Amino acid sequence: MGEMRSVLLFQYERLVDTVMDFGSNVSLKLVVDIGIKDKDGNKRRSYEEYKYTSNKYKNENYLITAKRNFNSYLRIEYPSENKEEFNKGSIVIPPHSILGLRDKVRTFDDILFDPYYITRENKLDILSNKIVTIESYPMRNNKIEFSHSLYEGKDSNDLDYGVNIGFNNSFYFTIRSTTKWKEFVYNILTCDLYLWGSQLIAPYTAQLIGNSLNDTPYSSIKRYNIETVYEPEDYINNENSSNVVRTKPLDRESKIKSFFD
Repeated sequence: MGEMRSVLLFQYERLVDTVMDFGSNVSLKLVVDIGIKDKDGNKRRSYEEYKYTSNKYKNENYLITAKRNFNSYLRIEYPSENKEEFNKGSIVIPPHSILGLRDKVRTFDDILFDPYYITRENKLDILSNKIVTIESYPMRNNKIEFSHSLYEGKDSNDLDYGVNIGFNNSFYFTIRSTTKWKEFVYNILTCDLYLWGSQLIAPYTAQLIGNSLNDTPYSSIKRYNIETVYEPEDYINNENSSNVVRTKPLDRESKIKSFFD
């Protein structure tokens, strides 16, 4: 691996995939952070290899274990007045908030087509005093709202069931209940952040496997961190390990005889 390519791979901080597009310049994204900071504040790779001695095999005395370290989460991005600030115009949904958000999404989806809508003059309408709003807080200062609404298509006569979504009391938009809302529900209810993140990081990690990192100008980075690690079999076969002898359970007659002996 060339020096320039090694440096470039080391500088990667995060990988981002677009999961769905809501329209109105709003999107749901999968974010995988691969920038790892050590206790001294230095950047480490999210992929490392460790070499250790082992007597597991007759034909090899050294083995290598590859370790990955990454953090994956969802982020909803929406238009913001202050686009220069990274966290402005975004809702972060970390793994620990997924279950709570799922509960809120399910609750609202269950009442999505409840009798809050009526037909007036052959047009769909909504009873304003019956509108239900459900809120979710995936992180501090991150708020998502879902409420009943009417979705207006290409013209005023194209009215359909809709969901009005709000972010942080600053941005609101409406999506069609039968399409985009259902897509959003599907993604939230089925997402596996570790699996998604693992799949996204796989092509990046594949470029690091077996490649020496000594080519980089970072002298503290090595391809292998050699450790003395013993396999489980080493402990089991160790002469100083405890011997466990298993015996068959006593039958009833043996128990009685043992009791009176």
